[in-house]
Amino acid sequence: MKNIKKLGILSIIMLLSISPIILANGRVTSDNSPPTTPEIEGPKKAKDNSPPTTPEIEGPKKAKAGEICTYSFNSTDPDGDQIIYCVNWYSSICCMCQHTIEYGPFDSGYKHSADFQWPENLESRKYHFIVWAKDDSESQNNESEPIYFNVEISGKDDEQPDDSPFIIKLKGFFNTIYQLINNVLPLNYYILY
Repeated sequence: MKNIKKLGILSIIMLLSISPIILANGRVTSDNSPPTTPEIEGPKKAKDNSPPTTPEIEGPKKAKAGEICTYSFNSTDPDGDQIIYCVNWYSSICCMCQHTIEYGPFDSGYKHSADFQWPENLESRKYHFIVWAKDDSESQNNESEPIYFNVEISGKDDEQPDDSPFIIKLKGFFNTIYQLINNVLPLNYYILY
């Protein structure tokens, strides 16, 4: 029996020497090193973020009211983040229509094309739309500077209806009278003075 007790005590001592030791702080170690204080993580520092470049825009700078035009946007992000293009098509058309449409996300440097139909009831003048890019990071510094793209619209008020045959004859009649008066008036001027 003494041999069994000796074997039992030796087995326990051997198990303790090769098995991990559970320390007071709950950490496990396999060597006889003293307990260490666990590292405490502080608040995570926000990653530095650079905004995307101001988008380059390609597309027609002249259009007719009601015409569908295709415009392309291109921007890159210095951090390689994905890019979302934000467009306010109606910024100069209607102050009540300040609605931004987002296209994306796309890989940095991707050139995106979008169609826009200029409203049919526009007057002839210059209009613009605003485009900016933002990256998909959650940081505060994630938007580019906006760019205004001017487009000259020829509106419905520029269009002249086709003249009827009666109007053509009437214009001809008044043109003839104008020519007669213009040719005779200088003679009357010299005679009277």
